[in-house]
Amino acid sequence: MRTECRPSRFRIASWTLILWGVLLAAGTPRAQSAQAACRVDPETIGIWELPRLGGRWLWNIRADGTFSFQSEAADWLGSQGGTFSASDGHWTLRATSGYTDGGTYTLQSSDTLIAVGRHGMAVWHRADNAARS
Repeated sequence: MRTECRPSRFRIASWTLILWGVLLAAGTPRAQSAQAACRVDPETIGIWELPRLGGRWLWNIRADGTFSFQSEAADWLGSQGGTFSASDGHWTLRATSGYTDGGTYTLQSSDTLIAVGRHGMAVWHRADNAARS
């Protein structure tokens, strides 16, 4: 089962106008890719952590197709946020800063997400187990 973005009625009206513009300007393939961009594999939703440089990275993947990233490590990385999609073993993200990444993913268990992207492989562990119980 996949979760699709469900915007408010106002956003639906705005998106309808935008969608018609996209369809008229570029045809159906782009409209389909825009729809795919807000699909999130339900198993990836949650807060994930990765130990890094005496701290950890936190990656919050939400059902609405957004994410936030925060570093608690000694790496001086700033917080990020943006859009996220994951389905059929492939993931993509686009931060509001313009940074993009993507690749493949597998779920080793419900608590272990293995993601391969621009910087190699990372084994993320679910940080929100207490909230899920």
